[in-house]
Amino acid sequence: MKFLHKFLGMDRRIIFALVALAIAVPMLLPLNFKVTSSPPVQQLYDFIDRLKPGTPVMLSVDYDPSTDAELTPMAVALLRHCFKRHLPVVVLTLDPGQASA
Repeated sequence: MKFLHKFLGMDRRIIFALVALAIAVPMLLPLNFKVTSSPPVQQLYDFIDRLKPGTPVMLSVDYDPSTDAELTPMAVALLRHCFKRHLPVVVLTLDPGQASA
């Protein structure tokens, strides 16, 4: 209880300085995270790389809004990779909710 009273009585400038430090330190220090892809992701990437330019690719986006935040970035990454390789892409969905979006 004493800690709470001390914390609430602390000068706001100290709290602001601590928050600024918590934001600035990760921005200034490099964070070297090793990013690896799973075998299925690497297989798909390699498969797209082996296609000849002009080979059509069909992408099905049959997912609903509950999984949109997870699956849309993957679909966008796949589309970018296909476009970089000059592959025409056909995007389709059989979900009526997605067809109107």
